[in-house]
Amino acid sequence: MLMRFFAIVAALAALQGCYQYVPAAAPTAVPAGTDVRAELTDSGTVVLAPQVGPSVYQIDGRLLTRTDEELVLAVDAVTSRRSELEQIWNGERVTVPSAAIGTLRTRKLSRARTALTTAGIFAAVAGLYIAFDPMGTSGGGGGGGPGGTQ
Repeated sequence: MLMRFFAIVAALAALQGCYQYVPAAAPTAVPAGTDVRAELTDSGTVVLAPQVGPSVYQIDGRLLTRTDEELVLAVDAVTSRRSELEQIWNGERVTVPSAAIGTLRTRKLSRARTALTTAGIFAAVAGLYIAFDPMGTSGGGGGGGPGGTQ
């Protein structure tokens, strides 16, 4: 029972995963369906203001299509220079001119961060389990009371 519990906790932690955005090795070769982050140039911020809002410098989304001149994204979030707060979107389509993008990043699973997070969660759950000992299995005493051996 205890091992099953720890296995479920570890599996859930691992499934969550930790992701990071890394520069695309070949931005022109990023396939459709890839989660991307387009970091806009200053002029790109101005050009895209009517579509995404003022001062937006970062657009996160899924790459739908790409040509040499533009990318079409299903936008998940945008980040403004003014507030640094991420504004959540619902997959709205935005066409981004290639010239408006300073850096294109792709979303990748960070195995090291995921492993460390999973280990930390596992250790925390194990610590709580031991601290609260719901089954009363930690022993506590070593005999010596009435009726015990001495």
